[in-house]
Amino acid sequence: MSRSLMRLARAWELQARALGGLSRKTSKKLDQLVAGGNLSVRSAP
Repeated sequence: MSRSLMRLARAWELQARALGGLSRKTSKKLDQLVAGGNLSVRSAP
């Protein structure tokens, strides 16, 4: 892993701790995407 990517990952981790991280819904959709499942994304009205 490159140094810059490690820096970004650490920054995200600190921000997630401070602000609460991803919602459960977002986390579930990302898990589906990683698993190669069908991911439907609806745009907000």
